[in-house]
Amino acid sequence: MENTQETQKQVPSWLIVVAWLWAGLPLAWGVWQTLQKAAELFK
Repeated sequence: MENTQETQKQVPSWLIVVAWLWAGLPLAWGVWQTLQKAAELFK
């Protein structure tokens, strides 16, 4: 099976950005919260 431009669906760039933000922002917030709480433990 050969993957060529004609057989692949093109996903719009903006949709990829939105998907990364949808998953990445809550993840980044959770990591930030975890680091803040961990910093409190080492004071």
